[in-house]
This record gives sequence, C-alpha cells and structure tokens, in this order.
Amino acid sequence: MADECEIPLFFLNNDVGFIEVVYPVMTAIVEARNQLEMSSRYQMGTYSQMEMNGKLFLDLQTGKITQAEEAEQRVNSLNWPFPPLRMILIQAKQNPRMAAAQEKDMESIYQMMKGAMEQAGIWGAGIVRQYQYICIMKDAEAEKAGSLCSMMVEKICDMLKYRVVAGISRQFYDYMELGDVYKDVKDVFYIREKKGLPESVLWAEKLRYELIMMHMAQQQEVRAFVQEKLAALEIYDREHESHLTETLEMLSSCRGSRKLAAEKLYLHRNTMFYRLHQIEQVLGCDLSDAGQLDELGFACRMKEYM
Repeated sequence: MADECEIPLFFLNNDVGFIEVVYPVMTAIVEARNQLEMSSRYQMGTYSQMEMNGKLFLDLQTGKITQAEEAEQRVNSLNWPFPPLRMILIQAKQNPRMAAAQEKDMESIYQMMKGAMEQAGIWGAGIVRQYQYICIMKDAEAEKAGSLCSMMVEKICDMLKYRVVAGISRQFYDYMELGDVYKDVKDVFYIREKKGLPESVLWAEKLRYELIMMHMAQQQEVRAFVQEKLAALEIYDREHESHLTETLEMLSSCRGSRKLAAEKLYLHRNTMFYRLHQIEQVLGCDLSDAGQLDELGFACRMKEYM
C-alpha cells in the first residue's frame, strides 16, 4: 500500500512519548524526499537525539512529568541508563557575548564525552545547554567517574582554551529526583565560588555538609536568627569602618581559640583582645560562654550563604 500511495507508513508504539516519535518520523520523511547522504543522516540523527534528550531533561527538571510511569516510558524510549545513576555537569563561565559560540562548544563536548564514555564502557545520555553539558550516567565506580571528569576538563581546556568545572552528583535511583539532583550539582559550583575551592572536579557527596548549610540559610526563620544575632555588629562595622564581624567569624572558625584567630588575622594579641571586648559590648554577649559562641558561630556560617 505504501508503494501504491507513494507515502511512508510507520507502525508506532503507543507507549512511546509524542516527542520521541516526531523526530525520527520527520527525519525519515526528510531523508526520503531529499535522498540525504549517510553523513547528513548521521548528523541529523545526532541533533535529533540531542534535542530529544534536552526536552526530556527539561520536563523532568521542571516537574512537568508527574507520573513515574511516564518518566520510565520516555526514558526507555531514548535508551537512557537504568538506575543507579549519577549526573555529571560540566559548566563554562557564562558569557552573553559568546552565547552562540558556547552552545556550539557544548555540542563538541557532547561528542567528546560520548566517545570517552563508550571507550570506558559507561552507559549514559548527554544533554547540551548554552553553557552546560549534562550527562546522566549509569553509576560507575567512583574512581572511574572521577577520572573521566578530570580527563574531560583537561581536554576541554586544551581544545577550547577556556576553563570549565565539573560537578558529580550523589547516587540516585529515580528519575523523578532529577530536578533536585541537578539543583544540588549547581549549588556545588556556588559553594566552590563562595569557599574559594581550587578543585575543577567537585563531588556533591563530599560537599554534603556545605549543601545542607546552604539550604538551611534559605529558611526565613534562619534568616531572622542571623539578623537578630549579627545586624548590630554589621551596622557598627559600617559606621566605624571596623572589622568586628570578620574577627567574630574567624574566632568561630577557630573554635574559640583567640590565639589561633589572632595569628590567622595577623593581629597582635592586645589588638585581638580589644576587638573581642568591642564585640561583647556591641552585641551584649560573653564570648567566653561556649553556648553563646556556638550560636554566634552558627549565625556566621549561615551568613556565608545569604
């Protein structure tokens, strides 16, 4: 019948999502009409896969997919890996003036990462964004995943001549968690910037404590607590061009050791004790009281992420 009508006929699986059907069908129609060469067909297939991966990732990330059954069907239709999983996020510094070039670079990274993963025997799916490359991979040995990321960061730096950082997520078992996992990996980059970490490959699991602190700092009750504890000291610093808040933060990070805090701030012992006396006067507190120092230390830690 197809030959008689001179039209292509397709037999489709009803369980496959609409977007997963449209791309291969349209690709086949265009190929038939234009008699594309093999290289063109391969290129079209690659871009179709990238776009479908991107659409599914976005639907999972934004919560558009609300049923686990739908997620499973669409994931299977694109041959995404089975759990347990990890996410790798490779990110370049965003530059609006180079947006188009950065997106093209991420497509190059897609091909490089695909080849590297095939060579390492790791099953994964790649997603390209303007300044990000995201890989959902079948969880491999930690050493293998870390080596893969380190190698890719080095190769990208050599090839594209600018630096990127890579984040590796915690292990997860459900694609419905993908939005939270993606947020955690992005937050790892924020923590790296805040803490001045030198590593170019970061593990969310190793920064779990910092992630928890960061998420706590976003709570309204915590923000109010920090304001209550530290606002007077910050106002005093602005009005007198002093450094009492910095001194309190260092004392807290040194677990109350005045000698160590003075050394790290390059302060004379007498200067340190004078500053601490000022802090006690402004805040109406006793820094020799372990409980009060703990509360102020907690406020200082929360303030880092506010």
